[in-house]
Amino acid sequence: MSEKVNKIFEQLLKIRGIGKDFLCPKYEKISDPFSLPDMKKAVSRLKKAKKNHEKVLIYGDYDVDGITATAIMVDTLGLIGITDVETMLPDRFMDGYGMSNRLVEKAVSKKVDLVITVDCGSNN
Repeated sequence: MSEKVNKIFEQLLKIRGIGKDFLCPKYEKISDPFSLPDMKKAVSRLKKAKKNHEKVLIYGDYDVDGITATAIMVDTLGLIGITDVETMLPDRFMDGYGMSNRLVEKAVSKKVDLVITVDCGSNN
């Protein structure tokens, strides 16, 4: 059965024009992250958070890529030594898309020092 599933998966990838680079990326081929606007500021702010043992909130989105991005960010912060991390995902019906006043108030009550949004759009 496993071999059959692999063949079907390979066919789906081929139909969608997705090559092996998608499944086995070459990290030396990715673009320079510092080409993103304000990346140096973001890195500097994360260094400060680590140095000062700040509480960091990762604010994601309720969809699958938002939840995945939140989990990846928590793992990444842990790898660089930031361990006081909270996560928050909006309620689709109560909060809508992006940051809501209710969740901002909740973040304030948790006394977070830094909020990082993932998968919430550029306005957040």
